[in-house]
Amino acid sequence: MIRTLLMLTLSMSAIALAQEAPPVDFSKFAPWTAKADEGDYVVGPPYGDAPELKKRDDVPHGMVHRFAMNSTDSKMYPGIAKGKPGVVPYTRKVSVYVPAQYQPGTPAPFLVSQDSMGQGELPAILDAMIADKRVPVMVAVMIDSGGGDAQGSQRAWSTTPSPALTPNSSRPRCFRGPRRNAR
Repeated sequence: MIRTLLMLTLSMSAIALAQEAPPVDFSKFAPWTAKADEGDYVVGPPYGDAPELKKRDDVPHGMVHRFAMNSTDSKMYPGIAKGKPGVVPYTRKVSVYVPAQYQPGTPAPFLVSQDSMGQGELPAILDAMIADKRVPVMVAVMIDSGGGDAQGSQRAWSTTPSPALTPNSSRPRCFRGPRRNAR
């Protein structure tokens, strides 16, 4: 009985998630501002990308070096895989951005980006920000994820969201403003 009830509840939940939400009339909501008080607001277009995301031709461009790193070369992490006992080797792709202004042999600060986040934009951002002297000359190391490289890994859930849970990025979204007098 309980099992049947549980299955029915799960089925109904799946059907509810699969159905598209009704359209929202965003004209009823004011745009959110920094001085907004409690209430319903719209956060959405018109807005644009940060200027740092644009590749600029008027600045020196660094180099991106790509290679593969084998876990068998590591003394600390020789290999691990979900659901497989013992040492299971894996390979990760690595990208290293070296700015044009870097002087070989000199120390430099560095930034490590896990799961290669920013691999497409980060070199252009650093090119512009280094040229504008907003950040020091720095190296960026961007390491790909290893997939199911950890016991009980759920990495696939975090990198490939369900279409039902991914909002359309071109539509404005409505949110509840901060509660200033919350107790």
